[in-house]
Amino acid sequence: MRVIHRLSKQSASRLSRRPRRGSAILLCFLAMAVVSVASITIARSHRRLNIRRSVTQSSVQGRLIAEGLTQRQIAYQRTHPSLVVAPVDKTLSKINGFEDAQARVVALDVPQQTIEMEVSLYSGAPPIRRRGIRYAPLP
Repeated sequence: MRVIHRLSKQSASRLSRRPRRGSAILLCFLAMAVVSVASITIARSHRRLNIRRSVTQSSVQGRLIAEGLTQRQIAYQRTHPSLVVAPVDKTLSKINGFEDAQARVVALDVPQQTIEMEVSLYSGAPPIRRRGIRYAPLP
């Protein structure tokens, strides 16, 4: 009878240990899941930040290119008042996404020395800027 009693104590102690061992594994899996979700969240926020940064960079580059094309057209018009369009600037081909940016003169009034022009950043795109400019030669 003593042997049976000992076996029952050992089996009882084994039964009490198993749930603890299983709970430790469960806690490890839960910790792994939390770390995985946190890393995915961090990766997504970095991706969103990079997308926002590239959109902002493209917007600023576009505005600067439009202003540069406008100023180039004004300078060209001052030196060549009878010509309508400045030659294509090949340096724009080095800027990704703005290779086809151009300034078009819509209306030219030589006696008044004014031009109306529009700037587009992509071929076939609507103009982003339309301005009337007085290009009188510098004294």
